[in-house]
Amino acid sequence: MKKFNLLKIGLLSLFVIALSCNSTDDNQVKYEGESLLHFNKESESVTIVNGGDDVDLNIEYSTIAPVSGNHTVSLVFDQDKSTAVLNQDFIIVSDDQISTGEVTGSLVVRYLSSSSALSTVAVFNLQSSSLTKASFKQEFTVNSSLTCPVPSTSFVGNYLIEEITPFVDGPTLSHNTVVSLIATSNSGRRFMTANFPNYCSSLMAFNFDLVCGKVVSGTMQGNCSCNGNYFFKEAISNSTYNVSDDSVFELTFTNDSESDCGSPVQTTYRFTKQ
Repeated sequence: MKKFNLLKIGLLSLFVIALSCNSTDDNQVKYEGESLLHFNKESESVTIVNGGDDVDLNIEYSTIAPVSGNHTVSLVFDQDKSTAVLNQDFIIVSDDQISTGEVTGSLVVRYLSSSSALSTVAVFNLQSSSLTKASFKQEFTVNSSLTCPVPSTSFVGNYLIEEITPFVDGPTLSHNTVVSLIATSNSGRRFMTANFPNYCSSLMAFNFDLVCGKVVSGTMQGNCSCNGNYFFKEAISNSTYNVSDDSVFELTFTNDSESDCGSPVQTTYRFTKQ
């Protein structure tokens, strides 16, 4: 029923626009209806660097036809559809003014580098007391992510890894072995390890990310399994790191997340720089 109603609304809008269009003598279509306010697009992404500068995001809007007179256009934050928090993760800088003959404008949302949220979703609507809103592109979504740069020389090199949680049918990775950590991105790290070395000797790549104080395991399929569906995934509670001290840190991950050989287990490895 909702889809049917939306279809009817869309068809009605097209019908109203069609009634507002007249043909000129040279068969060119001329729109003579209301301005109809709408966003230019429906979503945008923004990345904030922890400890860096605030990030201003310009959200553009338009009208179908040039406006007459002066009009105020505002952003309205929809908290019910959002995970972001106004005045904590972002602020709406100001309203915008659109004047006679204009068809475009922009509103500014400032994302705050002081925010501690690793990712947020913010949903906005357009509002004007004097301009009619269009039936399309009336909702705008901003997806934000926080990044905390890690020096390229940190958390790389040779590390002794030790499983410090109880074994599950032997060690999960190359326990009590020195591995080499390499950087795959600003925050990404990788090392080669055996998966259940008591049973399988071939190596696999194990990836994790250093995400603003948390050591986050990637999602990977193991190469030593019971039924071919052995996976590692992010921990229920991630280990932490100190960006100024890479001598020792821990990595926790969900072991056998798909219950290939047994129930999922939280496994932790300690990394000690050599």
